[in-house]
Amino acid sequence: MTTKKSIQLTDTEATLRQLLLDVSNYIAANGGQKPDLRFTGGWVRDKLLGYTSKDIDISISSMTGYKFGSLMKDFLESSANNNTKYGRGILGSLAKIEANPEKSKHLETVTTKILGLEIDLVNLRKETYVVDSRNPIMEFGSPEEDASRRDSTVNALFFNLQTSEIEDYTGRGLQDMELKLLKTPLSPYQTFKDDPLRVLRTIRFASRLGYRIDPADEHAMGEESIREALRLKISRERVGVEIVKMLQGPSPHAALSLIDRLGLYNTIFTHPSAGWFERANTQDWQLAYDQLLALTMTRLGGTYTSVSSQVITKILLKEPRDPEEVYLAWMLCCFVPWAHKIVAASNSSNPKFPKTVAAAAAREGIKADNKTTKLVEEAVLYLSDVIMTKGYAIDQPDSAARGSKQKLSSDSRELHGKAIRQWGPHWRSTVMFALLVQIAEAQNQSGASQALVTKKNLANSYLKYAERQELLDSYAAWLSGLVHLDLLNVHQMKPIVDGKQICAALAAKPGPWTKKALDIALSWQLRNPDETSSKGCIEEIVHRKSELNLDPFSSTRSLRAHVRYHGIQTAEVKCKRPSTTAKDQAIQSICHLMSCVEEFEARNSSTQGREGEKDKSQEEVSEIAYVDSGDEDEDYEESRNEDEDYEESENDGESFNRSRAIKGEVFNEDEDARVLYEIGPKPKRRKINTNSRVSLGAPTSVDAITTPEEQAAEKNSHIIEPANTFRGQYDGFCPIKLRIATGGAGESGLLRALADGFINYRVENTNCAPFTISWLKSDTTESLNYLARTVADVVITYHPLAETAAIKQDIADRREYAWRDHWMLVGPKSNEAKLEIDDQTTIYDLFSQLFRAAVETQTSKNRTLEVAALLGEYTIIDRGTWLAVEDWIREKLTVYMEGGDDETDVMLNPAHALVCTRGGNKEIANEFVDWLIDADGGQAIVGAFAVNDVILYSMAPAAAQEANSEHKDNARIIDGRNAAQWKAAYDSLHAKTQRIIQQANEALS
Repeated sequence: MTTKKSIQLTDTEATLRQLLLDVSNYIAANGGQKPDLRFTGGWVRDKLLGYTSKDIDISISSMTGYKFGSLMKDFLESSANNNTKYGRGILGSLAKIEANPEKSKHLETVTTKILGLEIDLVNLRKETYVVDSRNPIMEFGSPEEDASRRDSTVNALFFNLQTSEIEDYTGRGLQDMELKLLKTPLSPYQTFKDDPLRVLRTIRFASRLGYRIDPADEHAMGEESIREALRLKISRERVGVEIVKMLQGPSPHAALSLIDRLGLYNTIFTHPSAGWFERANTQDWQLAYDQLLALTMTRLGGTYTSVSSQVITKILLKEPRDPEEVYLAWMLCCFVPWAHKIVAASNSSNPKFPKTVAAAAAREGIKADNKTTKLVEEAVLYLSDVIMTKGYAIDQPDSAARGSKQKLSSDSRELHGKAIRQWGPHWRSTVMFALLVQIAEAQNQSGASQALVTKKNLANSYLKYAERQELLDSYAAWLSGLVHLDLLNVHQMKPIVDGKQICAALAAKPGPWTKKALDIALSWQLRNPDETSSKGCIEEIVHRKSELNLDPFSSTRSLRAHVRYHGIQTAEVKCKRPSTTAKDQAIQSICHLMSCVEEFEARNSSTQGREGEKDKSQEEVSEIAYVDSGDEDEDYEESRNEDEDYEESENDGESFNRSRAIKGEVFNEDEDARVLYEIGPKPKRRKINTNSRVSLGAPTSVDAITTPEEQAAEKNSHIIEPANTFRGQYDGFCPIKLRIATGGAGESGLLRALADGFINYRVENTNCAPFTISWLKSDTTESLNYLARTVADVVITYHPLAETAAIKQDIADRREYAWRDHWMLVGPKSNEAKLEIDDQTTIYDLFSQLFRAAVETQTSKNRTLEVAALLGEYTIIDRGTWLAVEDWIREKLTVYMEGGDDETDVMLNPAHALVCTRGGNKEIANEFVDWLIDADGGQAIVGAFAVNDVILYSMAPAAAQEANSEHKDNARIIDGRNAAQWKAAYDSLHAKTQRIIQQANEALS
């Protein structure tokens, strides 16, 4: 069936369409059957949703994609192609992808590139199954047959190139788009059994588009036979492609949540044929991906956002937010259930086989690339190392010590610097993995404590939340300490000396000792971050050369330097390397040399103090380190190749066993040796002060880690990009005539309904040209700022006092009652605070009960419901937002109290429309508000607007509507309440709230 809906093509798409039609005519002119051509599937869906897409699938009615592509090539190279029209180089090479029925790849496709667009050419087809085969026979089919075999109705829409019309042969595609529903055209079980990859595609589209999956489809997706078919029948490369697209999409959390809920984890994230793999326990996996969602949603600088979350987000995900770090965090989150599973070496004859189950699942389960597999492997192998390193700095046995001042020692910088360098360039991802693992494990550790919950001590019911928050605080404190130590980029630090310089200083050839020498150099460099000269580092190595176990006769040069160091002149000492043919002579020389050394040391000890001798020896060694006599060059050149070989493994010298350090073999266990961090402002550039004393605790300000780049990032702040634009029933270019700023009404969809209704009304009744209304997403403060800057023509807000102030300040000159929203108190279904509700209970009573439960939650206004659902908190939210959010959020929460329409109800959330005093579109702004408050206009839409078959808002009160209708030309109606009345009501509410808080504090004390 065709529809009246049309699609506005870009210039490139229009050129492509004309080229394809010309090829079709060229085929017919040369005696072939003229094919019907259509753009299909995702491109049509995305265009209808307003997205741009450079991937276009083209269906052909009467020939294969490869044949059509070949004929297109002939056309472009023929005289029929006017070179001034298309040219000869616009078509890329044709790549044929053969069908592979055993892996559910039933169709041959051809890919190419035209005009910069990625093109797939494929014929219309139908699938016919025979009794004794699970693989279909592919045949040429009709558009109806082709549409019916697709994975969902919204992906079965066609754009006919001949008629420029949208075709919906399932009869449900456009309807399901309006419902935001994913549903298979045919039986869901058979659809997924025919091609199990459609299960993952459905999950990806649901997470990307924010659509819900039809219950019957979701049930079929979780069938054991479908899961088994997905595990065995689909190539793991295709599985991996879908997983990567999910994690790089707008909502990885929604995708992982669906995978978890459908029981698909052990189908996807495992080796498909490794029988020794046990099934992963995913019981607590949700805690990990819920926490990662909360972190990725964290708004830096937000008033209501946990400072610890801000610190963790800013350091581990970077600011501005690094898409690569976010993607890697979600990828590692997929393998949290395998965090403690190590593969024994005997399990595989392949020495390159991953050492961990997680890495094996990444490589074999989703065919991750080598970089990702290595990242997963290292995250698991370094897991305990990260936890111990963080614990060394933060987790004190005595909880009181966490708030005490401790010395920030240079040893700590060495410890953490070496750790980060060992973890490598993706150390942030490794730390994030450790955090998510510990978050998931916190559930099990706190489970036994639930018996402590009593009515008398309700605060214990929040043990799990408190434990997770304490864990976040500890990570934030540790990471902020790394900022204070200037270690975030230590993995990029270039060594101040290299192997050749060390060999020259010690007059020795490279060997096993050089690894230890480089480790000494790294330690010195980390303890002295402000030193730029290598002299001090080389002196440190020379001074500690006894630790290197150097062979004194490893070269002629080292022997001569050893002799000079002790001031020995003896004929018996040979300055040539001993050979195997002169073993006895070499032994004799060594013995004589050692006796000379002992005599020399004894003589010096009688004339000088020990410290003086040490200083003199160091000075002599430093001097010798730079001596290079000409007759030694030949021997030194002999070692050059060995030096080069060694430099390839210099980084190995950075490995450091922190478990030994923690046991006290390297660092003292004294309290003074432990390192604590201050979370406070720091200068932009400062010299590391290793003697400063600072305090540890949960961060108090995110400004502690502000970078110079962020301070310079504020620009183009005057440019406001609309969150969406509305054109009513009209397509094509329509100028923006009205700018409306609001928040919840735009997110719920009411603003779209009102905007479309007003555009249609005005065009039909005034014969004006179609126009566009833009939505500026904002809260009350931003909305009033937009009015003051004349960025918005109309704002819809929910704050009477602020609105009255805007009128008085002449920012707005009109205020009308738009509709009634309602506040709701929502919280976890488990009712952790044991709220008691009856017919007489008021919202103040519930606030008092919450205070008595010692709960003071911190939630972000922008993502209040998500955070409440994830962390088990109670929150106040408006009814429109509650009904407009995703189903999974509401499933975790319940409504404890909801406001009514009574004007005296404090849970009423009235919305008012304000008109900008100096707006450029004031005439149409007033027309919109007139229409909005009219009972037959906008109020009719408000009263009928529903989400999930539930009415969201109430119409403005009849008295307000009547008053407004009498004063449409008078501009300063304020709901019959003056500013003094609003002020009195506010003061009364504020005083009552303060009394409740005081009573709660007294009860807690």
